[in-house]
Amino acid sequence: MHVDTDRIICNVSQVAKVTPIPVQDFRYDLAAIVRRAESGERIAVTFHGKAVAALVPVSDLEKVAGKVDLPKRSKPARKYL
Repeated sequence: MHVDTDRIICNVSQVAKVTPIPVQDFRYDLAAIVRRAESGERIAVTFHGKAVAALVPVSDLEKVAGKVDLPKRSKPARKYL
């Protein structure tokens, strides 16, 4: 999938609210943070106070990059006890 980064940068400036989360917190509570993004929250992962990555709902990504088609898994995900 090709992503038009110029288009994303333009649209990022239109985002109303982004919640910053330090990378340490992101690593510690990944599942809960992913659920927050799934529910519509936009999250910026920060490292030393600088945003280095973003976690956004798929609907936001599809607005700028088109339909998201993920490859099918060749084997099932591991189950953790």
